[in-house]
Amino acid sequence: VHGSLKMKREEESKRAPRDSAPSSLSHNQIVDVWDYNFTLEMKTISRLIGDYPIVAFDTEFPGIVTGKKNDGSSNTYFSYGLIKRSVELTNLIQVGITLCDKNGQSPRETSTWQFHLKFDLEKDHYASQSIELLREAGIDFSKNKSSGISIAVFAEYFITSGLVLRDEVRWVCFHGIFDFAYLIKALSGETLLPEDEYAFQQKLALYFPQVYDLKVLADSHEHMRGSLAKLCMELGIERIGTQHQAGSDSLATAAAFFKLKEKFYNSNEKDRKAFNEFANALYGVNYPLNYPKTQSVTEEHLSFSYPSYLPYAYSGCMDNIEENWVPSSKIFAPSTYYQEPRKGYPH
Repeated sequence: VHGSLKMKREEESKRAPRDSAPSSLSHNQIVDVWDYNFTLEMKTISRLIGDYPIVAFDTEFPGIVTGKKNDGSSNTYFSYGLIKRSVELTNLIQVGITLCDKNGQSPRETSTWQFHLKFDLEKDHYASQSIELLREAGIDFSKNKSSGISIAVFAEYFITSGLVLRDEVRWVCFHGIFDFAYLIKALSGETLLPEDEYAFQQKLALYFPQVYDLKVLADSHEHMRGSLAKLCMELGIERIGTQHQAGSDSLATAAAFFKLKEKFYNSNEKDRKAFNEFANALYGVNYPLNYPKTQSVTEEHLSFSYPSYLPYAYSGCMDNIEENWVPSSKIFAPSTYYQEPRKGYPH
């Protein structure tokens, strides 16, 4: 780090630590994290994670760039081959995390951090309509290029932060297969994802031993099925921040998780047992159990048909997808394995 950037980091590192007393999620702020304040914010998160070990998260990425065409299929599942290929070709734009304790309380001043990764529209692959959606949501790609966090630095600090590789930390997502795939790619330091779903599940269990997918939890209740926005509406959750930005989406995910748990999975021992049975079930990989098998990545897996919303800016919730929406063809390009739950949720 050189010049003024180094001085700015040193100045920030001298500031007093934030108050870590718990408060309601609705009263917290979203902190934007760039290259110049990244080190300070990671130190804050490392200090808090022991008391707030529930991590709700979301990512923003530049769409699906496999170049396949839509055939109008209504299938809502994702082939692992498609996920693997697209994630390997593209880079993250944002990561949002929200910290909570087991009762849904968060640190007083800040619950949510929105990490802006280095992304260059002149060099990185993307689907054009995804980028336009993210621009409309307020993402400043020029700043991502100039002040975004290097993915290598991001991964290095995450590995040592206490956020990952710990059984007591529980990660919460909404339909998070793409989100986890990007994080695994970053944290492993490898350009290629595991070859098949079984190997992917093993890698997932290594970095994220405890996972809850809201898509799985909501699937048992028909009126709760759909997007994250629909789930929040059904649960009476008011969004804080901007939709299709990772910080706001992670905050909504956290709020929905605790509301859903309280509403359906907390009244008696039977409900709590049912809740724990959903631990480590990730929608589209090992749930539902009749999800089509794809043992390894072959041309067959890369040539399957998929629905029209895939090239859309997929932020983990697929909000505002019109039924007959036609995707853009503009792409910028310079086994189901069932795993038994490892641990339950701490009630």
